Amino acid sequence: PGRLILYSGQAATCAVIFFNGEWIDAGIAAVCGLAAGLVEFALSRVGGKATVLLDIFVGIVTGIIGGLFFRWGPAGEDCMLDPENVAACKAAPCLSSIYLGTLYWFFYGTAFVIGILEIISGELATGVTRFVGVTVKTFVLSLGAGLGLMIVFAGDSGAADAWYASTCNQNFVQGEWWRTLLYLACCVFVLGQYRLPIAQYWRALIVQLVAYEVQYGVFNRMGQLHVKDHLDTATSNMVGAASGVVVAALISLLVSVSGDFFRTRLLQESARNNTRLGNFYFQFLCMAKKAVYFFGIGRQSDIMKFEVEKKLKDMRTELKDPNHPRDKIDFPKNEEDAIIDAIIGTQDIN
Repeated sequence: PGRLILYSGQAATCAVIFFNGEWIDAGIAAVCGLAAGLVEFALSRVGGKATVLLDIFVGIVTGIIGGLFFRWGPAGEDCMLDPENVAACKAAPCLSSIYLGTLYWFFYGTAFVIGILEIISGELATGVTRFVGVTVKTFVLSLGAGLGLMIVFAGDSGAADAWYASTCNQNFVQGEWWRTLLYLACCVFVLGQYRLPIAQYWRALIVQLVAYEVQYGVFNRMGQLHVKDHLDTATSNMVGAASGVVVAALISLLVSVSGDFFRTRLLQESARNNTRLGNFYFQFLCMAKKAVYFFGIGRQSDIMKFEVEKKLKDMRTELKDPNHPRDKIDFPKNEEDAIIDAIIGTQDIN
């Protein structure tokens, strides 16, 4: 239940950042996200075949809540009565941003991509099966949202009128100083949904931020030249994705090199790591780990690894001294576990 705040935060931020919503749409999307999270939690508690109903129930609940805010809000009602009333329609909620922002988490984008890659690579059976499966699930979510909107309007044509009367402000985030901050907040909510360890957020946020800013910049520059052919959308998406991959590769290289350095320094495998530069970098890693642990998102074993490094260095010096009685290197069980964890944890990233 504690993760329900993630549903609300993700729905609200996605509605504004990705789907042309305004603050009122963010608020309504947050309510829809909370309701969707409660539906998923309830069905997961029931278990069994009940989880099959998740997509349709989430869609219906989202459609009903968004429709209620639109129908009974003064601006939405005025907009439906007079679609030419620009002021009323502009003040009314943007249904598409609310629905897409809420259902964003339930759409199966990753499975879509994997399905396409499998088809391209010749794995037709699994690729087509996966692709058709997620297509049907996405259709069920959209159908549920449409049914929910129809329920609000009691089956008359008001549902279609509301949908077409609803307008979105495509320039709401343009040039705003808080645009990037809101996007990063959206990323944090998404990473929370994926249960990524908080200590690794910095890697994901850098990749996401670079990809987003590149995509945003290319889209705005090309938008003035490619209004009808949508090449601005296609090109910006590809360039943004490529930029994210390049940054991810660079971060992976940096983390792998740092891991190799830390492992060799910890185990005293090479004297080259004991230079002034090596000492400085090692102290930097130590301070970073202590800062992470101070904010409650690290592990005690991470701090212990740095203590073990100094202890091991002293033991090796004593072992090489013929006048010292030490004849072997041994550690308590907890420190030995910390060394093993360090060796495993510093392997190259897949």
